[in-house]
Amino acid sequence: MNTALRRTLFLILLLIAWEAGYRIFDWGWKFPSVLQTLQAFKDGFTEGQLLEATLISRVWKSSPEPLQILLWQ
Repeated sequence: MNTALRRTLFLILLLIAWEAGYRIFDWGWKFPSVLQTLQAFKDGFTEGQLLEATLISRVWKSSPEPLQILLWQ
């Protein structure tokens, strides 16, 4: 799989997980269950909001510090 595509998919999954209320800590990852992830994804569309704008605004409003993302190399 193309590296750029892998990174993009990873970032989308990361934002969906963040939207579902799970935070990322320096010591590791904590992802929601598949059903919670799908529900958060569905809610973003059924509320009539653009998913990307919703995710980014909520991340920056709720984050005490800038979001740091470690991309695969």
